Amino acid sequence: TFNPYIIFIFKEYASDEKLIIEKLIELEKYVMSYLITKTTTKNFNKDCTTFINDKQGKEIKKRIKEFTPLQLKAGITENISNKLGTVILFWIELKRRLAPKYDTKTLQYNFQLEHILPQKWEQNWMSVPYVDENGNTLPNDENSKKKRYSKVYSLGNMTLLNGRLNASVSNNDFQKKMEGGSKKKGVIKYSSLSVTKDDLVDQVYNKKKIWNEQSITQREKYLGDEIISLWG
Repeated sequence: TFNPYIIFIFKEYASDEKLIIEKLIELEKYVMSYLITKTTTKNFNKDCTTFINDKQGKEIKKRIKEFTPLQLKAGITENISNKLGTVILFWIELKRRLAPKYDTKTLQYNFQLEHILPQKWEQNWMSVPYVDENGNTLPNDENSKKKRYSKVYSLGNMTLLNGRLNASVSNNDFQKKMEGGSKKKGVIKYSSLSVTKDDLVDQVYNKKKIWNEQSITQREKYLGDEIISLWG
């Protein structure tokens, strides 16, 4: 949709690479804010024309400011599609790799999205007590079940793997899912990325071997902070 505006940016500011980058970052923030908050994009065609005609560039800045950090953080807590989840986590991974401890700064966009709490969690996770964001036990009822289902599609429950898990491993309980079994690899074997190794293996599996609603909420919080640093 925004290809015409992107072409305009490169043509209009051809002699100023720094300004080109600034304009592209603005567009990135604008689009990602809409997608994360699930705001309708039906007016994007009109917006493209508006941004091209707005020589001072005030309109896109105004639109970006309409989204608050709280809205962006709330947007990742449920109903995140696999496609969007993959994009966001990949971007967070790239941002983390700007730190000196990483030798590899670039990555190919070819990772598999995995839900830690499986989409079919009732098969092997019924023995995991329902808890709230503070770890308090919740009653075993339909409300708790609905809340758990909603957490499946939180960004906090998603990660990227450099290989696809076998279905029997993917739907298994947390320990077996992380470790794998016999000839079937678990998450640990595919955890080359920070969003998996640091977030799940080191911070959760190696410390307490428990993944529940509280774990997902805790991860939502620091992923939300990273999203604000990128697009807030």
